[in-house]
Amino acid sequence: MKRILLPAALVVVFGIAAGSEFVSVRRNLSNQRAVIDSQWDELSDALEDRAELVANLAGMIQRVENPHDSAVEDATESSKKLKDAQAREEKIAANARLMTAFARLYLEAERRPKLTESPEYKRLNEEIGGAESRVAVERRKYNDLLEHYNAQLQRFPQNIVAGLSGLSRIDAYVQTEQEIR
Repeated sequence: MKRILLPAALVVVFGIAAGSEFVSVRRNLSNQRAVIDSQWDELSDALEDRAELVANLAGMIQRVENPHDSAVEDATESSKKLKDAQAREEKIAANARLMTAFARLYLEAERRPKLTESPEYKRLNEEIGGAESRVAVERRKYNDLLEHYNAQLQRFPQNIVAGLSGLSRIDAYVQTEQEIR
C-alpha cells in the first residue's frame, strides 16, 4: 500500500504543478494578446489621423489648381480605403498604398510655390510631421510587442500551451515608410 501511495502522491503533485503552470502561461499569453490588441488600436488611430491629414493636403492642392490630378485622386482614395479597412492586414496594406500616394502628392505640392508659401500649407505640413512621428512611435511599440509575443510562442512550455489553447503567431507587422517606398 505504501509503495502505491508515494507514486500516486507524486503524480497528483506533478499534475497540480503542471496544471498551475499551464494556467499561468495561458494567462500570460492571453494578457500579451490583449496588450497587442490595445496597442493596435493606438496605432490604427494614429494611421487614420495621418490619413485624414493627407486627405486634407489633397483637398488643399485640389482647391489651388488642377482638380483632376492623379496624385490628388490616389491620395484621397487611399486615405478613404485606410479609414474603411477593418482587418489589421487590410489596414496595413492600405497604409502602404497611402504612403506611396502621399509621396507623389507631396512632390506635387512642392511644385506649387503659391501653395507651399501659404500659412495653411505650412501648418498642415507641420501637423503631418507630428502625425508621422506619432505613427512611428506607435508602430515601434506595436511591432516590439508582436516580436516579443511571437518569440514567446517558440519557447517551451509556451509553445505547447499555445498549441493546446489555439493561440497562434500574429504576423501583421507594420512597415516603416522607408520599407514601403
